[in-house]
Amino acid sequence: MRATESLVATLVLVILTGCGGGDWPRLAEVQRPRASETYAVPDSSLESPVAEPPAPPSPPQDTVPLTEATLDAVRGRLDTALGDLEAARQAYDAALEDFLAVRNDDEALQEAWATAQYRLTRLGAAVSAASAVNAELAELGMGAGPQTAAELTIALAREIARADAALAGQDRLLLIENNRLAVLTPARAGTPGPNAVSAAGRSAFVKINLTDPGADFEQPLSHPIRQALKVAPDLHFHVIASGATWGEAQTNLRRVTATLLTLGVPRGQLVIAAEPDEKAPAQVQIYLRAGSA
Repeated sequence: MRATESLVATLVLVILTGCGGGDWPRLAEVQRPRASETYAVPDSSLESPVAEPPAPPSPPQDTVPLTEATLDAVRGRLDTALGDLEAARQAYDAALEDFLAVRNDDEALQEAWATAQYRLTRLGAAVSAASAVNAELAELGMGAGPQTAAELTIALAREIARADAALAGQDRLLLIENNRLAVLTPARAGTPGPNAVSAAGRSAFVKINLTDPGADFEQPLSHPIRQALKVAPDLHFHVIASGATWGEAQTNLRRVTATLLTLGVPRGQLVIAAEPDEKAPAQVQIYLRAGSA
């Protein structure tokens, strides 16, 4: 028993002796495993936004000051434009009258139609020129300031009113006249244009039988037309002709249109249409509408 205890003590002493002299392992000297490296992911929200290029500066708004000199200059241009407009209107009226008076001469009819078409184009150009000067007057009003004399502002307003009065209804009249010449386009000049009005579902105010080309309808037509205009000056007249051919319907349209203009129907209140049909009689029907074409 004693021998066994002595052997155990000897073994313990040997073990302790092997770890002596500072040979015990120290935690500080133990090489720890490195943590796996991490990489930062760039945050797009933190990036500086790309700067937008600066907007180009707005162009300066040049306003012509309202003075006696600037008003006189525009007034002079308005006088010229309105004079040209009146001359163009008279030239077209004469050309239209000549065209409506042509009867059965195809060559003369085509020439008269072409002249009326040219005069109408010139009238449209004159309306555009006068409208441009009227716009100048309106812009000139923007140049009025606190120091502008009241008399000068009133004079400008009068010029604008004068231009407005001369141009009133001109755009609509141009549309009506363009349609009139389109419907009356001679066969040798091209295909007639579309009708702006129709007889469908309407009752005629007057029916004119033109089976006899020499029939006198002007005198019987005079009284009802004048009376209608007397009662309602703003009446619009829709003149619709029928016939076996386009040529026949157009001839009748020209005759009745010329008569109505002679009786005082304003051109802006007179719209025409042709409805040829092989079985249709040669006649012209007049329909009325108040206040609009």
